Amino acid sequence: MNDNRMMTGLWKLVALISVLLVIFLIGCSGSDVNPVSPVESNENPVTERDSKSQRILWGIWIFNYDPVQTEVTITPSRNALAHFNITDWLLPPNCDDCFAVVVNSFDPVTRILDADVTLKNPTHLSAYDVRGILYTNDYGHLLKNTDGWTALWEMPGGDDINQFKAFAKTEANRIFIPDGEHIENYRIYIPEPPNWHQITFAVDASWPGNCKEPYAFENFIQDDIFNIVGSSGSISIDVLDWQDDVDSVILEAPEFTGEASTPMTHTGGNTWSVELVNSNGLLSGTYPAKITVTSTNSGELALYNIIDITISDAVPIDEPVDVTPPSLSFHPVDIVMDGDYAYIAGYETGLHIVDISDPSNPVWVKNVEMPYWAMDVAVSNGYAYLYCSGEGIQVVDVSPPEDASIVHTVDIEGPMPMDCTLSGNYAYMLAGNNGKDLVVLDIATPETAYVLNTLTLPYRLEYIDIDGNYAYIFGDDQYGNRLTIVDISTPGSEYVENTLGMGGNNRNDLAVNDGYAYIVTAVDDLTIVDVDPPAAMAVVNQVEFPLDMAEGVSVSDNLAYVAGAAGSVYIVELDLPGSAEIINTVELPQNALKISTGNGYACVIDHFGLYVLDIDPAVTAEVIASVYTSSNAYGVDVAEDYAYVADYLGKLLIADISSPESPVFVKLVDINASGLDVLVKDGYAYVATNDWPGTGETPAIRIIDVDPVETAHVVHTVFLETTTYFGAEDIKIVGDHLYVANHVNGLQVIDISDPETAAIIKTVETPEYNTAHGVAVTDGYAYLSDWSNTMSVFLRIIDIDPLGDASIINSVEIPDASYASCIDTANGYVYVPVTTDGLYIVEVNPPGDPQIVGSTAVGGIDDIIVNGGFAYLARGHGFSLVDVDPPEEPVLLYHTSTNSDSLDVAIQGDYAFLASNRAGLRIIKVW
Repeated sequence: MNDNRMMTGLWKLVALISVLLVIFLIGCSGSDVNPVSPVESNENPVTERDSKSQRILWGIWIFNYDPVQTEVTITPSRNALAHFNITDWLLPPNCDDCFAVVVNSFDPVTRILDADVTLKNPTHLSAYDVRGILYTNDYGHLLKNTDGWTALWEMPGGDDINQFKAFAKTEANRIFIPDGEHIENYRIYIPEPPNWHQITFAVDASWPGNCKEPYAFENFIQDDIFNIVGSSGSISIDVLDWQDDVDSVILEAPEFTGEASTPMTHTGGNTWSVELVNSNGLLSGTYPAKITVTSTNSGELALYNIIDITISDAVPIDEPVDVTPPSLSFHPVDIVMDGDYAYIAGYETGLHIVDISDPSNPVWVKNVEMPYWAMDVAVSNGYAYLYCSGEGIQVVDVSPPEDASIVHTVDIEGPMPMDCTLSGNYAYMLAGNNGKDLVVLDIATPETAYVLNTLTLPYRLEYIDIDGNYAYIFGDDQYGNRLTIVDISTPGSEYVENTLGMGGNNRNDLAVNDGYAYIVTAVDDLTIVDVDPPAAMAVVNQVEFPLDMAEGVSVSDNLAYVAGAAGSVYIVELDLPGSAEIINTVELPQNALKISTGNGYACVIDHFGLYVLDIDPAVTAEVIASVYTSSNAYGVDVAEDYAYVADYLGKLLIADISSPESPVFVKLVDINASGLDVLVKDGYAYVATNDWPGTGETPAIRIIDVDPVETAHVVHTVFLETTTYFGAEDIKIVGDHLYVANHVNGLQVIDISDPETAAIIKTVETPEYNTAHGVAVTDGYAYLSDWSNTMSVFLRIIDIDPLGDASIINSVEIPDASYASCIDTANGYVYVPVTTDGLYIVEVNPPGDPQIVGSTAVGGIDDIIVNGGFAYLARGHGFSLVDVDPPEEPVLLYHTSTNSDSLDVAIQGDYAFLASNRAGLRIIKVW
């Protein structure tokens, strides 16, 4: 193109925009007329007016440019004339100095025309909230720097709302005074090919005062939202209204929320905000969303805005961090009360201290991590002594409790210690070679405690208590249980005083008080032994508990408090030990393990936390408080503000995670089977279960109504078809179907369209002697990882469309693999963890020609979720993050230890949620 042709084109473009702007400004023309009201004439013009908004339409015009004739024709809109009953009395030449235009540029690549426009009011009257509206249309004309959108004066074609620029924005109340001038910049998109015709434009204003609807948006702010499922961030915007009576701000972002509209919340001043969740795992990019604003006085009129929400590529923090509050997850195995505090040995999670000064409101105070499993705890004179398996005795200064810390370690040889107790300046521990040693520690100065003596007995020792000058030790030899009395009157010179063979082979706890030893076993319940004098000790009574097994015992004030495995605390009257009898039973939600008493209260631990009982008086004892935890967590899922934890000991625990780093357990649901996995959808939780220890329960899917969570309960059970006590190894939900990797029975599909009548509708068997462990479903195909009796791992590809004809269409053998676990699929790839050998990535697009394209030697994987180019792994004793973009080159980024077996993983937002056996629900901050 030569220079003359270029200049001719530019002048034509300028002429078109100039004419457009002339007409725009004619709305404020006429030196002596009301600028927002039509002049009376013989044509009787009528301008559309809305009674609520006080807005008056000045006119609507269509501009056509003829590039051949280089002419511009301007005509009133016929649709507007018919719809709004307006006339063309505002056409030129009523005003010849109402505007000035400076064309800054036209970018042929972006198709953006940039122009500065000056408007002048030549009248003696003032207008308010003057707007120039550019109509969207089927040609694609758009205003790229719009101040807002309006539905007023809408005509057929284009969007149902249109863009505008407001004038006099720097003036108080946006008043456009007589003889006033104002400049606005217009950036107009001209689509390709150049559509210089059918550009529709309108001018309106509010008169005689400001409009009653909201008039402007300011300060749109968006937090980071990442391309991973559940990533969330706040969006906020300021809405301006002359009457300060905005009553509704609605966001329309269904791609994010899955809902047609989402209300925003007034957070102070002019600001409205909402937490936006990337529920569908949208990829990185920019997504438009619509905001609609109304106010009390605006009637049906509204102000609109189209905002761009940005999804960013997720970038992990320097290292994922376990942010689980210690109060949430610990595995109680022993407890002792001392003053206003309860001290709990929490297995992998160390020592936990709980303030019970207000027994009805126990408050977690402190967690002290141990070098290894904390198995037993004793407390005296401001120090706690913990037996840690393989790491000796940890001496913890607990004065004050909130500053508790390890101050000394006493090494003790031998296997896992069993029990400890304190008396004066000495600690007595059962440990040593084959668990046969009584180890005596001098703790007069706790920071320098040391082993004073070791007494080896001829049998294994498990429980110890002190009364006066004697230590009472309960253990077993080849002939059964045995109670031994050791004289400890001279520390360092301890010796055996007497021993009593008792038969049986179950030992659970021991307490000694006022010349009697109280022993609890799983078979004989509570056995009472007269040990005064030691040389003539003898069994004087046995108290049996109905349908229960005794686990723990504490004795005080002539009463024995026995923790029962079936979930009861039995209170036994001991005034006459030879005729002791049960005087009260207190029921707990779960099997009680250990019990400690003091000051009229009892503290009981089970696998799910701490319970405080008011035992004064004993005959009316009752539970007055509880602190839940999750210990044997095997499965986890998150949905909205809640985490659902499937516990191996027969419970579904529901925690409020609206604040992920300070969650609270809100509900404990009995599932009466070993929970292995859980998924939540549409108000129902689906828990995969196996045989609960000792019950012979058939593997099943328990369906629990969790809406609302406060009344969650089992509504239906689907028993799985199986020939073993193994059942669901992995579950996935797609649409109205639950897909189950059902061990020896392959793939089973359950129709959950009505969760309360759900039933198995299809089974696809895997080859004989193979066991299915992982399942993933996408795009009409199901994928199973299975393990054969030849120690080979296969990925089975199953065509499930139609479901009634589902069958295996292909298989891929995973090389050098010995065991398959849960799997996941994303973007045409299946991710197959083989527990000990690593992660393999199989391209299944097309499914008929699967190929292994990548692998990494990241072993010990028990569960995987792939999202946003990352694989989230429940792995070994912790959590791992693997970059799987591209799939051909997976890279381990980080691993965070949780000190316990991680068995399942779920993600939401910036956090990964792990189910950890014996360490409960773990929360890992990833982003």
